[in-house]
Amino acid sequence: MKNLSKLETCKYNRSGLFETESIKGFAMFLHMPKFAKIGFFDESFFLYLEEIDLCKRVKATKEKIYIDENVKIFHDGGKSVNQNFSYETKLVRNWHWMWSL
Repeated sequence: MKNLSKLETCKYNRSGLFETESIKGFAMFLHMPKFAKIGFFDESFFLYLEEIDLCKRVKATKEKIYIDENVKIFHDGGKSVNQNFSYETKLVRNWHWMWSL
């Protein structure tokens, strides 16, 4: 089994799917009719943790969330920021993370 974060601890089945409690937002594929009923991302979240809220609402409706070990996603977080402003960007990102918590 692959190394998974605590949030992604899950049950394995033979098709390569892992049932999990939550997944990172950059790796989500949504079944649109179901999400229309559940509601999409809560707009009161400015940045960060909105995917955790969404996953909690999905689980509350008794739906399941899966990770597919056959899908590879590469997320280059922060790569669109000019490196001359990396310190300022880090400060702003940390402030928003703490505010979201």
